[in-house]
Amino acid sequence: MPHIVLLEDDPDWESQARAALEWAFAETLQLELIETESQFVEELENGAFVRRPPDLFVIDVMLPWDIPGPRMRPAPKGVSEDGFYRAGVRCQRRLAEISGLAQVPVVFWTIVAQDDIFRDILKWPPNVIYLLKEPDPRHLVETVRRATGNRSGR
Repeated sequence: MPHIVLLEDDPDWESQARAALEWAFAETLQLELIETESQFVEELENGAFVRRPPDLFVIDVMLPWDIPGPRMRPAPKGVSEDGFYRAGVRCQRRLAEISGLAQVPVVFWTIVAQDDIFRDILKWPPNVIYLLKEPDPRHLVETVRRATGNRSGR
């Protein structure tokens, strides 16, 4: 039963990922959606992922810090400097600093071309995988299966 944390702010891509993974893993999938970098940081800080580590993180490279509105949290210095273009990379770096989460597989599922994040890719540990978003979700399903070693489901 794969437990996957999906960091995705785009409702269309989230819907595509959810439908494909639910179809592939039938009733065994536990999918947790996180839409912003600040929500991810909050989950890390409250220990939710350490108490119950997922089998896999699927992370978009570009995420907003928070949902705009009156209760929007101010972005920390690093976020305002790098912007949303590296939000997913910052999230992965935070995971790598936590012993109970450093080895959990991470799939960067993104529209950002490899050339645009080449310097980041060079620093990624072996448990991090790059996957370009495509209209056909089979690549995501197969990558999730390989990364988790989970061949169950369809």
